[in-house]
Amino acid sequence: MIHTAFDMGLIFESAGRGDMVAKLMPNLLVTKEDLLAGLNIFKNAVIKVLAEQ
Repeated sequence: MIHTAFDMGLIFESAGRGDMVAKLMPNLLVTKEDLLAGLNIFKNAVIKVLAEQ
């Protein structure tokens, strides 16, 4: 998941037992447009990973 999102232009960190938690960390001054774009990338990465299973 991390690599798929990275390839799509999004960096996030995994955490928790078995790296089962996605930590999204936008900057404090993120615009609504940038936040929505990042969430859209995350959503598309999840869809792609699930489709490959």
